[in-house]
Amino acid sequence: MKKFLIIFFLNLMMVGSIHATNSSQMKFQQENRSNIKAFTLPEKLKKARHDTVSVLKEFPFFPGDFNEFIFSNFHYPPSLQENCIQGRVVVKFCINPKGKCDHFSIVRSVDPLIDKEVLRVLKLMPRWKWRDSSKKCLWMVKAVEFQLR
Repeated sequence: MKKFLIIFFLNLMMVGSIHATNSSQMKFQQENRSNIKAFTLPEKLKKARHDTVSVLKEFPFFPGDFNEFIFSNFHYPPSLQENCIQGRVVVKFCINPKGKCDHFSIVRSVDPLIDKEVLRVLKLMPRWKWRDSSKKCLWMVKAVEFQLR
């Protein structure tokens, strides 16, 4: 009988706490409902040109190991090495139908010196190879991570 009473009171306490939580959440939502504003796109973005997306059967591939190429040609700036600056640089570039890379841009930067060095190394890249005949200009985004050891 004692076990039954203990279980009954525990259940009663749980139901009460759940009810209190739900009522406080509803009260919070009602108070903050007036703060919600509708978001509309600016006219400049509404009129923006959207590029068409096509699906390629096969992507071009880098001859060899991409990361090995980057790290074998990368020269870490000494000032950044002393200050232990490290992180991930995200680069966007275009692979043209001939396999040459161009139109490099930094999407995510760590430091301007590292960005310059990454762009220098990427411009040294050999031509990428296409596996199929539907060669098109392809935009590629790659992340290069730098860690000092």
